[in-house]
Amino acid sequence: MEKGIIGKIDNYYEYDVRVVWDKIKIGVEKILTEDVDWLTLRPEDIYSQCLNGTCRIWSPDNYPISDVFGITKIDTCPYRLNKTLQMLIAWSVVNDKNVRDTYDSLMTKIARATGCDGIEFWTSSVKVADYSIDKGFDKRIHVCRRNLNSLKAFIPYEVIETNE
Repeated sequence: MEKGIIGKIDNYYEYDVRVVWDKIKIGVEKILTEDVDWLTLRPEDIYSQCLNGTCRIWSPDNYPISDVFGITKIDTCPYRLNKTLQMLIAWSVVNDKNVRDTYDSLMTKIARATGCDGIEFWTSSVKVADYSIDKGFDKRIHVCRRNLNSLKAFIPYEVIETNE
């Protein structure tokens, strides 16, 4: 058995971040810096949330953790107290349908095992969104963002003094 395993749901292992961080850090950094530039999370945020138990690291038993892993978080609505499983990071160097099905199965099993009544993730990939719709996810919202640094016009702010 691989070092750092702290739990298991079906054929998915949960890992201790302190043991596997060096194996997954590259994937976390790539996703946070290159793939989703609209997120403000830093790798250190993910590490600390995994360390304090807010987030959990998962990998199927048929892939090395450096090749395929997911990081999940459970959010509880403060008003209705329902729980939603959020997939924060989904990393794979293997690009095939089996891995996509693995993530779908992983999220479903974790959500059921932890009493969640929903699963959620954000993506900037149209391919991932389209695939997810085929798996029963509803496309409920688009997150649109414009980076103001890309605008060329500068609008000066003028301070107006009054004598009142």
